[in-house]
Amino acid sequence: MKDTSKWFIYETENGAKFGCFRIKPINDPEYIKAFFSLKPINDNPDYAIDFLKIIARYLVHDWENIELDIDGEGTGKATPYTPDMAYLLFVSSDIGMNIATWVIEKAVSITTCEVS
Repeated sequence: MKDTSKWFIYETENGAKFGCFRIKPINDPEYIKAFFSLKPINDNPDYAIDFLKIIARYLVHDWENIELDIDGEGTGKATPYTPDMAYLLFVSSDIGMNIATWVIEKAVSITTCEVS
């Protein structure tokens, strides 16, 4: 299967570059399967958490130049991408929800059209 992910630079509201994210298209089969396996929001009090985990695992493919300050101990080193680290970024940083929303927007922008 051909890799259809693309790199995008996330900029904060004041124009500062935060990091570079490799994002998969919204119609990635693994993302679609995971999204449709979510229990409906009315039956799932953890819907938002589960949805952020799906974004972190299936839409974010990689990143560069991201440093997470875990436990208040900034290391000065880039944090390697893992789905768990992406989820942590989404839920524990001031701009995490903005980044998650941006990831979805970028994933929609690179939706692929498969022709058989």
